[in-house]
Amino acid sequence: MSSSSALAGLTVLDEQGHTVPLAALWAGGPCALVFVRHFG
Repeated sequence: MSSSSALAGLTVLDEQGHTVPLAALWAGGPCALVFVRHFG
């Protein structure tokens, strides 16, 4: 199983707070997935 297929079923929030399937973000081409932790 590739990393992209393992993550494809997950959802994330967009800038308006709506859920978006993670796979939709790379449907048009490569995508960089970055996790940022907020301390504060």
